[in-house]
Amino acid sequence: MRKMKFRLEHVLRLREFDEKKAKLELGNVLGRISAANMEIELAKNQIKDCDVEFNDFLSETRKVQDIKIFSFIMDELQIKINKKKNDLILLNKEFEEKKNNLRIAEGRLKVVEKLKEKQYEKFKKEIEKKYNSEVDDHTIMKYGEKS
Repeated sequence: MRKMKFRLEHVLRLREFDEKKAKLELGNVLGRISAANMEIELAKNQIKDCDVEFNDFLSETRKVQDIKIFSFIMDELQIKINKKKNDLILLNKEFEEKKNNLRIAEGRLKVVEKLKEKQYEKFKKEIEKKYNSEVDDHTIMKYGEKS
């Protein structure tokens, strides 16, 4: 019985560790998703700022080469946004995978906790049975002496 309890405690600790690990991994992915969203917003704001600067820049006569640089910058920012959107698609898939892993880990932990609870209830019943048996024996001995 003692060996079984030790093993169950060990399995319980492993399951708890698995659950914590799954939560950390999920949090990590959420952080990366948040960072990617922030980078997309930053690039969009840079495009808006660049557009304003471009309009100000055009208020004076300029060479074509000077004007082309704004187009290049805008294209690069749009490429960055598209790359980050693709990254987000992959991160969302990873998020779903990690969320599923967390559900599995929580389920496994719950199974072990229930098993531990049942084992404890069984132990309590055995103790109660022994106690009742001793009380019965004591009662029989006490009344047996009086007879």
